[in-house]
Amino acid sequence: MKFFPGALHDPKATPEEIKGVFETYYRHIESLRDRMPAKAYEFASAPWHYDDGTIGLHDSWVESVLLREAAEWERQEIRRLEIVVELLGAYHDRIIRLHYTGVREYEMTKEASFSHGDWLTDEFDVNDAGLVVHEVDFANGGSWRIVCQDVEFSERPL
Repeated sequence: MKFFPGALHDPKATPEEIKGVFETYYRHIESLRDRMPAKAYEFASAPWHYDDGTIGLHDSWVESVLLREAAEWERQEIRRLEIVVELLGAYHDRIIRLHYTGVREYEMTKEASFSHGDWLTDEFDVNDAGLVVHEVDFANGGSWRIVCQDVEFSERPL
């Protein structure tokens, strides 16, 4: 992650420093508007994205991760990798769904604990190939990095 590992996780960081990190990140996301697919940009730039978990993802818990090779054509030889993540919202009142399509790379790490813990922070970027890069850090030391063509956010109440 480029923006959030520093001041955001430093207990000595002042509110002004944390606000500055978010302002820098929001400017970065705005600079990606023309390079990022509409669905990914809508999610990454949503004003609620980094709220306290009421609508955003902060403090959500992983419910499931599905890696799927969607197949088509006569012999099912045309294959596309998708990842679907379902999270239990921070207030346990909704399921959040992230659908990554056209996945080119993914890396998911987890340290020794029984769960990922809370979803702490996430960052979006676009790489040199024009693909969306989504990085996530979890409270129990795990992290994800998914490189894909697009990502779509949806939710449903419980």
